[in-house]
Amino acid sequence: LLPSKIDNAQPLLTQFDPSDYANFEEAYHVLVGALAALQVRALTLAVGSKSPQQVLLSGGFSKNQLFLEVLASNLSVPLCIS
Repeated sequence: LLPSKIDNAQPLLTQFDPSDYANFEEAYHVLVGALAALQVRALTLAVGSKSPQQVLLSGGFSKNQLFLEVLASNLSVPLCIS
């Protein structure tokens, strides 16, 4: 797993204000990117020094195309979506 820009994700989520962005789309992309970065951080902590073959993703975010694209671009293993 490759962490990418995860150090700035937590402060962004605790201080997120949509009015800081030019429009809804920009705010949404920043928010989803921060959520994906936190997921990468959680996965990195969970697997430790192990090298998983794939990551299984289920639930509501498995239907969010933007989240999937951002998450996949920050992982070195394939996503398996259920």
